[in-house]
Amino acid sequence: MSHSVKQRDAKHPVDPDFDPLDESFIANPYPHFARFRREAPIFYAPKIGFWVVSRYEDILKIVKDSDAYSNARVQEPMQPLTPEATQKLKEGVRVVPTTSTADPPNHRRTRAYASRAFSAKGSPSLSRSYARPRTT
Repeated sequence: MSHSVKQRDAKHPVDPDFDPLDESFIANPYPHFARFRREAPIFYAPKIGFWVVSRYEDILKIVKDSDAYSNARVQEPMQPLTPEATQKLKEGVRVVPTTSTADPPNHRRTRAYASRAFSAKGSPSLSRSYARPRTT
């Protein structure tokens, strides 16, 4: 665990079987997060192999501290891969860097391009299409 998140906040899992892809969690995550914030704001979820951070303040600290926390694992699967997918990865896959997996300074550079492209100024036709009422 990084120096940026207080060690006292990191706890054992509230629910060792926690799975954010579970249908009941997806249907209504709010009671789960309320319990996490109350009982263990930051915990390791062994079933998915990731740390769960439930408080907004902690999430902000993590997002702003790219020296301690990297985006490199963002696209790792949370569920075990099928044998076919595992075999495909062993054969070699070309990993294409994306904004979501980049750390500064690359993240800032690619995000700046994307932000410009999707702004009203950068894409006037896009803003016009959203301004029109939709008809079906």
